[in-house]
Amino acid sequence: MRRAFEDEPEGDAVADPLALLVRSNASPGALPLVRRFTATEFIAPLAERLEGAGASRAALVTACLIGIRIFRDVLAVEAMNDTARSGLEPLIADLFTAILYGRSENAPT
Repeated sequence: MRRAFEDEPEGDAVADPLALLVRSNASPGALPLVRRFTATEFIAPLAERLEGAGASRAALVTACLIGIRIFRDVLAVEAMNDTARSGLEPLIADLFTAILYGRSENAPT
């Protein structure tokens, strides 16, 4: 989850795969590579650790992470900036908990 809020690396730092994925989406030629990278580096490893509909839940988590990064880094949505981080992190954690483990006990039925 923290990757959704990390800044881009500087200098010789290792590139953030999620940031690369988000920025590569704009290139139609890169789409097959991005699709394969997303499936093998994000969805498959998470799906292997999950029971039941693991692939679907892993894909949904990946979609949320990518969406967060797009809103934060590409669209620069003010409500997703560093100032909002402390308030967003628990909400995002709850979202991922619900996706990965089922409804939160506090969720309305």
